[in-house]
Amino acid sequence: AKSNWRTPKGLFADLHATHAFTIDAAASRDNAMLPRYWTEETDGIAQPWKGERVWCNPPYGRKLIEPWVAKASRSERD
Repeated sequence: AKSNWRTPKGLFADLHATHAFTIDAAASRDNAMLPRYWTEETDGIAQPWKGERVWCNPPYGRKLIEPWVAKASRSERD
């Protein structure tokens, strides 16, 4: 089953207009929503998020999403 669904462009555009995201943390070359993005290979979870306005549409599935939620929670404090 596919776990890397692309965010609908209209939804992203509305959120981006409000939040001015600087990086897409869980992307691929084919589904990135921003010019700057981290892929599975560059590992957005391992990257520092400090100073970024992070857009993150993580892979779906309970075990897949948990590390992303933990990273976002930690990044609030960093």
